[in-house]
Amino acid sequence: MSIAQAVVALAALVAVPVGLMGPVAAAPPGPAPTPASRNARHEQLVTWRAVRGSGASVVPPPHAVLPPWLGRSDLPVPLSAEVSSRVLAMRVYAFVASLVDGERSLRDIADVLVRERLMTADEAEPAVRSFLQRLHDETQSPVRP
Repeated sequence: MSIAQAVVALAALVAVPVGLMGPVAAAPPGPAPTPASRNARHEQLVTWRAVRGSGASVVPPPHAVLPPWLGRSDLPVPLSAEVSSRVLAMRVYAFVASLVDGERSLRDIADVLVRERLMTADEAEPAVRSFLQRLHDETQSPVRP
C-alpha cells in the first residue's frame, strides 16, 4: 500500500471527505537524500484536526463575524449600554490622568473627583489608587511590537 493510499484509508476511518484533504502525492522512488548531501530533501506532511464529540453532528463553533459597522466606514457605530458605560469610564480615566501634574497627591486627585461629583468620598480614593497603580504598571512594562 502506498503512502497516498494509506492517507486516503485513514481519512475514510475518521470520516473526512477526501476532497477536503487536498492533493496527496506519493513519495519519490528510491532512497531519500541525506541532509549532508547537496541534493534537496523532500518530505511530505499530512495533518488533520479531530474534535471529540458524539458523532458527526459535533462541529467547531463558527468564527465570529465582525459587525457591518467595523467593515464599512459610512455606517453609524451603535451605542449599546455596555459601550456607553465603558465610554463614561474612559472619560473619568482621562480626567483623572489629566489631574496628574506632579504636584497633586492621590488624596488631592480623589478630592477633585468628589468635588466634581463624579464619585462619592468613600469610593474616590480607592478608585484613584487602582487607576494610578494600573497607570504605573503600564509605564513600567516594556512595549510589545
